[in-house]
Amino acid sequence: MYFKRDIFPDPNDRNREYFLSDSEYRAHVQKIHDRPEDRCFYLFFHRNGRDIGFAMPVIYTSEDGKCFVMEYCV
Repeated sequence: MYFKRDIFPDPNDRNREYFLSDSEYRAHVQKIHDRPEDRCFYLFFHRNGRDIGFAMPVIYTSEDGKCFVMEYCV
C-alpha cells in the first residue's frame, strides 16, 4: 500500500513499524476497505510515468454520498 522509499526514507524512523507492520492502524484501514458499504478506496496519482501520491477516500453511500479523505500523500 505505501511506498516505503518515499514516505519513510529513513529505515530507523519509529513510525515506519506502526504504519507498515500488521499494526492496529493497518488492520483498521483494511477493515474499512473490506466492508461492503461505505468502504474506502485507494487512488494512486501518476505524472509523466512516475508515482507522485495516493489518497484513500471513503464514500458514504449510506449518507447521501458524503466523501471523506482518510489519508493522502504527495
